[in-house]
Amino acid sequence: MKRTHYEILGVAETATVEQIKAGYRARAKACHPDRNGGAKASEDELKEVNAAYDALGDEDRRSAYDAELFVERGEEARRRAAAAARTSAFQYAPPSPSSTATGRGSGLTPGQVLGGTLMGLGTVIVLDALFGGSSRRRQPRGPDGRFR
Repeated sequence: MKRTHYEILGVAETATVEQIKAGYRARAKACHPDRNGGAKASEDELKEVNAAYDALGDEDRRSAYDAELFVERGEEARRRAAAAARTSAFQYAPPSPSSTATGRGSGLTPGQVLGGTLMGLGTVIVLDALFGGSSRRRQPRGPDGRFR
C-alpha cells in the first residue's frame, strides 16, 4: 500500500487542522529545492507534500479522502484475509515415513485432519468426541501384525 497523506506530512490521522498545517510547513521547508541544491528528488517530494496538504488542509476534501482511505483499507484487508484463507485451508502435509512404511496413513484422527486445517479447535474437540479421537490410542503393531 502506498503512503498515506498523513504519513507524508508526518501527522496522525486524528490531527487537528493546526497540526496538519504545522506538519506541512515543516515538511515543505525540509524538502524545498532551494534548501537542497535544486535536486529533482526534492522537487518531487515537495509536489507530494503539496498534494497531501491540498487533500488534508480543507475539511471537505479531508473527509472525502478519509472515506476513500477507509474503503481502500477495507479492500486491502479483504484481499489479505482471502489470501490467508486460501493458503491455510488447503495446505497438504504428506504422511510421515514411519506411517507409510506400515501402511496405516497419517495417524491423525478425523477431528485433527478436518478441524486442524479447516475449522479450528472447537471442531477438533467435537469430531474427536464423535469418532473416538485422541483419548484412545492403539498399541503399535510389529511387522507380523501382532502387538509388540
